[in-house]
Amino acid sequence: MSEADVHQELLQRAAERACAQPFFLGSALTAFAAAEGLDNAGLANRLACTVFLLPRLALCRRPAGQTFASDVQRIAERFEVDPLKLAELLRTVEALDALERAWAGESTTSVPGGGWLAAARDRDEPPTESSALPDSTQDPPR
Repeated sequence: MSEADVHQELLQRAAERACAQPFFLGSALTAFAAAEGLDNAGLANRLACTVFLLPRLALCRRPAGQTFASDVQRIAERFEVDPLKLAELLRTVEALDALERAWAGESTTSVPGGGWLAAARDRDEPPTESSALPDSTQDPPR
């Protein structure tokens, strides 16, 4: 095994561990790939980079807070990835995390409905006149 192979293997192991830690960008890359059903090639394609760069990206600190934009820009410049695609990936993962936290919070609340609104319901019986939408073909009451 060459020195370059050993280096690549160690880099890959470090990246795999980083993917389990929210501090690292790897955790966001892993979450996004899982949510979108992407393999490494698909993830690299989304970021417009090579698969070779993914372990290096995974070891970066995950951008957050007030330095989010500048951190994304720095990472994008260093690894030659599209900053808008990287920012979109990170914001998507943040939104998914927020939804997951809200969903988990709903199951432990004692308030019926838990803060989520139902957009639609399955019904066995037809809607009553009071719950039906007004007929748009009729003139409004005066």
